[in-house]
Amino acid sequence: MAISNDAAQRREAARGNGTTGGQFGNQQHSAPGPGQFDAAPPTSTVPAEHRYDTAIDRLRALDNLGEIADPARKAEVTREAIAAAAAVHYPTADRVALTYDNDGGSYAQFDRIMDANGDIIAQGPEYDIDEDSLEFNAKIADATSYRGIPLEGTYDLIWSATEYDSQKTLPTWEQAQRFAENRARAARVRKAEDAETRSMAGRLVKDALPGAARFHYEEGWITRVEDADGGALWHSAAHVSEEASAQIRKAILLLRTFDLDGREELQGPFEV
Repeated sequence: MAISNDAAQRREAARGNGTTGGQFGNQQHSAPGPGQFDAAPPTSTVPAEHRYDTAIDRLRALDNLGEIADPARKAEVTREAIAAAAAVHYPTADRVALTYDNDGGSYAQFDRIMDANGDIIAQGPEYDIDEDSLEFNAKIADATSYRGIPLEGTYDLIWSATEYDSQKTLPTWEQAQRFAENRARAARVRKAEDAETRSMAGRLVKDALPGAARFHYEEGWITRVEDADGGALWHSAAHVSEEASAQIRKAILLLRTFDLDGREELQGPFEV
């Protein structure tokens, strides 16, 4: 299916290269002002990228909920991820047609993406191999791999906020009970993971400074390493070899994972 000239122009404009599909029939009767025909700076895609990442995080969370996850909610969030991905790569798009992938049908790929007039802005990588189509297709594959929506169909990128309300369900008592048991088990595993993470950080410190017996960690940094008698082997302003510094940096990287979700405030000193 061919892409119309207007749609092709809109696609180029969406890529931020300064071209537009506007009409130039209205002639100027005075000299143009300075910079009047300068290319407009490309619109930032950061908000749309953040919107996509947020939707994918929610899809992963719903997937982790297992049987208590609401299928309608998963469908809604999948649509949100697809719409956000389109806003990154094809901001003038209005709907997208998906089809099964060629690798067993475990996720979807996009066949074409269209504007509000039904003109094709772009076709999938099988037809239109460029950076946008490849990256958009990768996002489509990620979003649809959670099977929140049928993998073949045409979807509007804007829909009613209440479209899925009547389809939403609630878990049964048995499902809620199983989920609670699984969460308790996961919490015990997470606690063990935390202990192993601290232990590995200590081993890295010990490898960097073989005489180390304990270290202090404050506000995202290892600030002091002590020997068995409490004497300072190293502090954050002291010089160590490049190899030792690399090991300490790796230990800090592991310990900072505790700060990512605020689940535990690390307090030391920690034995190694």
